[in-house]
Amino acid sequence: IRMHGFAKVKVSIKYITDNDRLSDGANENNMVPDNAVAYSWVVKRWTPCSKTCGG
Repeated sequence: IRMHGFAKVKVSIKYITDNDRLSDGANENNMVPDNAVAYSWVVKRWTPCSKTCGG
């Protein structure tokens, strides 16, 4: 979070997981099992800023 004046600037990231591939234990404790398939982030497109940038 970067402060600009009195406003807090936040960034949110959304991602989707395939819950069918995770065991019940992984879903309960938010841990990915050691044998899980690796993943990578891919930026498909940027969306316009919802606020004016400062400074």
